[in-house]
Amino acid sequence: MKKFFVLVLLIICSCSGSLTVKCKDIESAGLQDNCLYKILCETENPVVCKEFNDLGIKEDCYFYFAQSKKELSYCDFFENPSARNHCYIAVARESGDKSICDKLVKSSYPDGDYCIELVESGEKPPVNRLTC
Repeated sequence: MKKFFVLVLLIICSCSGSLTVKCKDIESAGLQDNCLYKILCETENPVVCKEFNDLGIKEDCYFYFAQSKKELSYCDFFENPSARNHCYIAVARESGDKSICDKLVKSSYPDGDYCIELVESGEKPPVNRLTC
């Protein structure tokens, strides 16, 4: 079963790569992003995130996968420490894991206790702006 899953994942990744090539032929960056967004919604493949031209859309894409999959590794794609912290907090709240609050970059978010309070409140974070 594990081999089957890996094979399916490889096929999906290679397909999305070839699909995004089609979008790169479009001259307008905005229209390229629209094309990529459609592929993202059809494939639910996080590999598409790195292809977006608009940094805001790219970050929304990674945030979507971090929050929906409860996977911290997507937060590492954020260059801005404040945005990365926002991602960590969302994953901590979504998963209920207070230990994630220890990952906060203290220089841009000195109050780690607030993160813990949010997790303990049981409130889920706001839904990501990226929706398909």
